Amino acid sequence: SEAIQDVGIRNVHVLPSGPIPADPTQLLSLPYLKDMLGETAARFDVVLLDTPAILPVIDMALVAPSADGVLLIIRRGKTLRQEIQSAQSQIEEVQGRTLGVVVNDAAVKRSVYLNN
Repeated sequence: SEAIQDVGIRNVHVLPSGPIPADPTQLLSLPYLKDMLGETAARFDVVLLDTPAILPVIDMALVAPSADGVLLIIRRGKTLRQEIQSAQSQIEEVQGRTLGVVVNDAAVKRSVYLNN
């Protein structure tokens, strides 16, 4: 609670990670992670966790089961379809739920909302 910081934007707060341990997955696998997420969810309407990329590390597999959902962030022209499918499979394997995809570096000519 003391570590949560007001960033000067109405209703936006940040909980910095603090020092990164040599093996960051240790931080995510500790029992208090689930408790911390529960306390944070009780206090705030929306909680976003910024984790490393899904494919090269296991962090997402530790966090996704405790989250309401996962947003995939992909880079237009860089992220391969096979990588997206692999990421979605990993999320499903740990009983996670994909909420949607955010595309970085997209040339915005018009707005599109897709729902499947």
